[in-house]
Amino acid sequence: MKKTRYLEKINHPKETEALRVSDVLGEIIKKTEEHFKREIKLNHDRVLRVDLDKISGDRITLCNQGGKIELQITITEKGPVLHFQTADLKIQSKGIILLECEDFQVHAHHEIKQISEGDFHQQVGGNASIDVRGDFQTKARICSFNATRGNIDLHANDDIKMKSERILLNC
Repeated sequence: MKKTRYLEKINHPKETEALRVSDVLGEIIKKTEEHFKREIKLNHDRVLRVDLDKISGDRITLCNQGGKIELQITITEKGPVLHFQTADLKIQSKGIILLECEDFQVHAHHEIKQISEGDFHQQVGGNASIDVRGDFQTKARICSFNATRGNIDLHANDDIKMKSERILLNC
């Protein structure tokens, strides 16, 4: 609405005060929302949107042509929060990739592979457990199991089979 329409509404004798204030406030809110929402159309039918919101956090969002979020950065009191929803995510570094956090979770619907062309080390400060619904196999040139304090317990529903050139006990 142009300024002249505001004046016409305000000077019109049949308008009530509440209606005039409501119309003016509605227009102010609309213009404010337009001011705080920005969209930039990108190649490949993508849209970059910037939303400034002090309550839920400022957001930078990349959406595909269907409006689905592919990348969103939300600025919170704790810091930026990244949300990816993409076909593939590839991270390549010629140096170190270091992830440090309170808790780390990975959930794969199909498969997880870890490949090291060099040594592979794991260190656990507390307990460790592996729960496998299928078969579990370990293969190495040499296998060692050491219990620094306590037992090594073997339990099987069926037989325990040991095959070796020699079986040495208490050596």
